[in-house]
Amino acid sequence: MEQFQTGDRLRHPKRPDWGVGVVLKVLPHVEGGRRGQRLTLRFDGVGVKTISTLLVPLEHAQSGQDLSVASLSELPTDLTEGGAPVTRLERALAWYRFEDRGRALLDWAIARSGTQDPLAHLTRQDLEQAYAGFFRRLDFLVRELAGDLRRDGASAALDALIEAAPARARALLEHNGRR
Repeated sequence: MEQFQTGDRLRHPKRPDWGVGVVLKVLPHVEGGRRGQRLTLRFDGVGVKTISTLLVPLEHAQSGQDLSVASLSELPTDLTEGGAPVTRLERALAWYRFEDRGRALLDWAIARSGTQDPLAHLTRQDLEQAYAGFFRRLDFLVRELAGDLRRDGASAALDALIEAAPARARALLEHNGRR
């Protein structure tokens, strides 16, 4: 198992919206005879979290060297592969907290790329283009997952997610439900 150190920049593979986490503290951790680490990290998007490497396979954050409009436009795999539709929809809805203007656009690009300065690699127009592509894909996926939940008889779970969703996502789902 990989050993992390203070100062390492990591990402939670199932929570890309948390952004990059910097390791603040490392403690050895043993559970069920397995050795790992308990890491305290400060994430850009959610603040300080403590995570066991035995439970979460954290990944080193990309340096941003391969940053492109295409890579930022793609949806994270935790939204598109595996997992229950309700869980995937919940994760997808978390992305709607970002807007396409001002600091929110940069926060979105940081969360998607893992780099602290996406403007060092792409222009603002590139970020706007990537954002538009990402949300076209995300809107399609959200409609699809909502439809799956309705067909599977999980309307109560869907209604709860819609009620808690950011306004933009709520409008998308409510409009989709009236068709």
